[in-house]
Amino acid sequence: MEEEKENNRRRRRRFTVEQKRNILAESESLGQSIAMVARRHGLLPTQLYRWRHAMTEAANEGLKHGEKVYSARDVKALGERVASLEKALGCSTLTNDILEKTVRIAVEKKY
Repeated sequence: MEEEKENNRRRRRRFTVEQKRNILAESESLGQSIAMVARRHGLLPTQLYRWRHAMTEAANEGLKHGEKVYSARDVKALGERVASLEKALGCSTLTNDILEKTVRIAVEKKY
């Protein structure tokens, strides 16, 4: 009996948020029942209902506080943009430091 429980734990699969979204989107397609989609992905229909409820609750929680809800793709793109801007800022700061030192040296040589 203990061995059976351990085997059940090993068989548990983990789904990424993106996979869950794709499966839920598939279940919302016309002509697709939750049971059919769940069976196709080796899930129980109750699992899809739980995912749907969790996504709805998360969206409602964000909206309740007046926050905008962003997709993971948008967050990733914004993170990449921030990294790019930080790199550009670092280069500009370095260039500015070099120019300040050059001006300081030029002024010192002039006097």
